[in-house]
Amino acid sequence: MPMTIQETQIQFGDTTLSFEQIAGLAAHYDKIVPKTRTREGDGAALCQNAFPAEALNRFIRKVCAWGGYTGIAGRVLRNNSSTRLHAQFLAAQTAMQGDQPDVAAALVALNQLHGLGRPSFASKHLRLIWPRWCPVLDRFIRYGLDYAYDPVGYRQFADDCGRLALKLSATGIQNPISRDDGIWFVADVEAAIYTHLRGWGSHTE
Repeated sequence: MPMTIQETQIQFGDTTLSFEQIAGLAAHYDKIVPKTRTREGDGAALCQNAFPAEALNRFIRKVCAWGGYTGIAGRVLRNNSSTRLHAQFLAAQTAMQGDQPDVAAALVALNQLHGLGRPSFASKHLRLIWPRWCPVLDRFIRYGLDYAYDPVGYRQFADDCGRLALKLSATGIQNPISRDDGIWFVADVEAAIYTHLRGWGSHTE
């Protein structure tokens, strides 16, 4: 079942994680996936420059390598024109503008691209461009927390991660990932949960 946020912990299924454990998991993720901060910088620059074609192609390749399936990038780049790629990433950017970014609409925009029609790798691109608002919704989150594997489920998961991020910050739990004065992003919360679901080491490290 989707996560329930309590005063000092979260629950999903048979799992309970304290806020301190979540911080430990985030720190562990940052150690074992060290290129994440670099890819986020690539995403921010790409967005700021309105997704120029060559840089967007490089970014797609880097995201798919970061996500563990480099072959997906080849399918995306072979089966979508540069014009189409540019248009859909711009559509995602439009959805993410304003005080209330629409993560579901951004996901829908990227789902229109051949090779990114499912949430997993489309959401990986969103997560690396807009980590403050966007998590990854892949099979581990889908089965571990039982969010619907569609834009509605993506919005629900992003909203829940956002609420937890605010709660962690408000209760003084420092984000171990180097960010704005220890503030938690949606992507940091998702990374902690993902690390737990993958069984990547101890959450106390």
